[in-house]
Amino acid sequence: MGFRWPFPLAAVLIGVAMTAPLPAHGRAWPSPHTTNTDETKVGAYVLPDPLVSSAGAPVTTARQWPARRREILALAQDNQFGRTPALTIRPVFDVWERDAVGLGGLSRRSQIRIRFPGPPDGPVLHVLLHVPANAKRPPPVIVSLSFEPNVMTAPEPGVEEASGWDLRTHQRVPGSKATVIGHLDIAALVRRGYAVASIYYGDIEPDFAGGDAFGVRQLLPRADPRGPHDWGAIGAWAWGASRVLDYLLTDPAVDARRAAILGASRLGKAALWAGAQTSASPR
Repeated sequence: MGFRWPFPLAAVLIGVAMTAPLPAHGRAWPSPHTTNTDETKVGAYVLPDPLVSSAGAPVTTARQWPARRREILALAQDNQFGRTPALTIRPVFDVWERDAVGLGGLSRRSQIRIRFPGPPDGPVLHVLLHVPANAKRPPPVIVSLSFEPNVMTAPEPGVEEASGWDLRTHQRVPGSKATVIGHLDIAALVRRGYAVASIYYGDIEPDFAGGDAFGVRQLLPRADPRGPHDWGAIGAWAWGASRVLDYLLTDPAVDARRAAILGASRLGKAALWAGAQTSASPR
């Protein structure tokens, strides 16, 4: 589906300054390793020209661009990310904490649970929102797709423990016991005047084979086995980030017309994919 917001996505960021090392997290990679790192062994290929249509016609005007954009999205869907279903699910936003003192007084902290119709044990997205305490007007906001639960991102009294995942055992654990992969210094962004909305990627879908049974992809019928063009975890994480943006559009504390999505590694791909699927015209 094309995510539609009434504003241009200001930026999609793929780089993150990690403030902790990235330890091994117990994955059993295939042996022998099959990844090719030798460019001389890459087969011949020609990348498509973004300004030439699939029929070979040059794209020279803004009016021609939407059709070409759809072609490029289809290439990404069919060759990399899979097709995001046209979901009609309406999330419910539960703002259970508003404007608490956060980050030692640096921010006004709110916490939101995003729920979906369906089974009571279905996925719940826990959003931790920090708004600069000294903001004179609604600031721009960064959605941070995080490898760690919110209680580890901002370990201070009042932050919901929630749950996380042990990537070695594939078991749900308290959030503070989840597997640690990396850490983002939220306070540094807040000091620069940005609001930050953090979302744990494991809330959207846990990061292991079979994790789709516990995440947002369970909200729709799933093919077994997964079809060659069905969406995968990156598509699910992108969809979840977009639901956080949906919430932010309802929150007067931030200027969601000036938004960015931030992620590292595969979450950087998810951030890019969420932005690529945004259908909006600049104001």
